[in-house]
Amino acid sequence: MLLTEEQIQAASEVNLVDYCLHKGIPIKRFSGDTYRHEEYDSLKITGNKWKRHSLKDNGHGKHQGRSIQFLEEYCDLTFREAVIELLRFSNSPLLGKPSIKNKLNAYVGKGANRPQMSRMMDLVRQPPPQQLPQQGVENNNAKHATSEPPPTARDVPKDDAKRIFQLPPKHADNRRVFAYLTKTRGIHSDIVNHMIKNNSLYEDQRHNCVFVGYDMKNKACHAALRGTSTRVDTPFKGDVAGSKKVFAWSFTPEMDSTTLRVFESAIDAMSAMSMDMENGIPWNNRHYKALGCLAKDPIYFYLRMHPEIDTIDFCLDNDTAARAATREYIDELEKQGYACNDCPPTEKDYNADLVKKNGVSGNTNGEPAGGSA
Repeated sequence: MLLTEEQIQAASEVNLVDYCLHKGIPIKRFSGDTYRHEEYDSLKITGNKWKRHSLKDNGHGKHQGRSIQFLEEYCDLTFREAVIELLRFSNSPLLGKPSIKNKLNAYVGKGANRPQMSRMMDLVRQPPPQQLPQQGVENNNAKHATSEPPPTARDVPKDDAKRIFQLPPKHADNRRVFAYLTKTRGIHSDIVNHMIKNNSLYEDQRHNCVFVGYDMKNKACHAALRGTSTRVDTPFKGDVAGSKKVFAWSFTPEMDSTTLRVFESAIDAMSAMSMDMENGIPWNNRHYKALGCLAKDPIYFYLRMHPEIDTIDFCLDNDTAARAATREYIDELEKQGYACNDCPPTEKDYNADLVKKNGVSGNTNGEPAGGSA
């Protein structure tokens, strides 16, 4: 969960003396309202403040502070864990599901382009784009389907007026996409079929893989294309015109989950799922998000749609740009209270890891949804 400024302030004001006495942390009265730690004689605690006098301050308040810093320094808790622990101890009514608004505001105020962020928020609020009946991919498993009318030209921002999003027409079956993803990419057939059946993947009339992303109203707003030809060194890839990058491909588990795994592409995400499946680890019990390269906004908008998330695993590529982006994202999000982990692949990306592990034959058992293999 995201920590609000109000929660952090309340936690920092919790009486540290009461907390230590309740938890059995060895302190004794020193003078008046001041207590001394029995193991560290120079550590004095008064109310919600503490200071270890025998150690010089390093300029960052490491040897003094308030309740939160004490739990970080002497109870081996992270900042987020310390805040939650103190709120629980004090039975604070603030220990509910916090809003993600503060995080977005912090993001906008910290180096983000304000007009661009405002523009992104407008994209979230506007109605879903019009789709041709035979082309639209409605999410049949959507929990909150909408029946809003399609937008008119007036609803579309001026710079998108000529770029109404439309999904590419479907092919009669998914045979080539299924073969490409399972044989060439080595992705497990069960995972490919699951994505096809849940309308987040299909084959278009040009035989491209189409990875579909949905907005919070479960309307398709983004489509990433990937060619399936194995006769070229670099298969075609790109986004459908009018795609909104913030709603790039994602996977939301049916069960409750507080963990998000972030990848550069849907193929990398599905590759990680496949390796989990092969290792006997549940593959469908976490959130997955593809950024479409290294875009930052998709992360923030997915977190906005899923405030239950408190842990983020960054699984970006093993190259210079992705490594730098990972460090930047982790630094930014940890300051907002998220627990972040850097989980780079061994090879250049997670699909390369999967292919090296299994070879290009992959797991090809099973039938493709929408057409026989």
